[in-house]
Amino acid sequence: MAELAPDYYANVRYWDYLPDFETAEQFYAFAYYRDLGPTQRTYAQVARAFNLGYATVASWSKDKLWADRVADYDRAQIAEREALVEAKAKSNNLAWAEQRAALLETAKTLTETSLEALLRKVHRGDRELRPNEIRLMLETLIKWQNLSHGDATEKVDVNHDLSKLSDEDIATLEKARALLPSEQT
Repeated sequence: MAELAPDYYANVRYWDYLPDFETAEQFYAFAYYRDLGPTQRTYAQVARAFNLGYATVASWSKDKLWADRVADYDRAQIAEREALVEAKAKSNNLAWAEQRAALLETAKTLTETSLEALLRKVHRGDRELRPNEIRLMLETLIKWQNLSHGDATEKVDVNHDLSKLSDEDIATLEKARALLPSEQT
């Protein structure tokens, strides 16, 4: 079996043509095998496509390290796809963050403008604020501030039906509950 020096092809990808290691025909057969994809790769397909004997393809595969090379190729393809997905997600997140910031700024401006108009009426004596209106104004301002900082604005209580839990499940929950700080229980 052929061996490659670890740094001999330092700037060449292991699945590309390696002229000192294989003939052009061997590489084309390998590239065909490689490009069939992990679920479609067979020596028989390569033998048919290149009018070679199955034993020849199997021998080339062993001698030219096809299994290792396609494994590296597949890993690189997966890493490339994952990088593309990650870049797309980052781009989408950035776009959403920009949209969100613009929407929040518009909402903040609207809220502030409305509150300023209301306060001008109050100062002129055209309008009096009732206690619930003051509370609502404060809640609205706090909500917009929380939104602009990415904080939660609503508390959602989730009630689970514990009636169908076994005694063992309840005991496990009680143990977990005991681990919580006293203010959370």
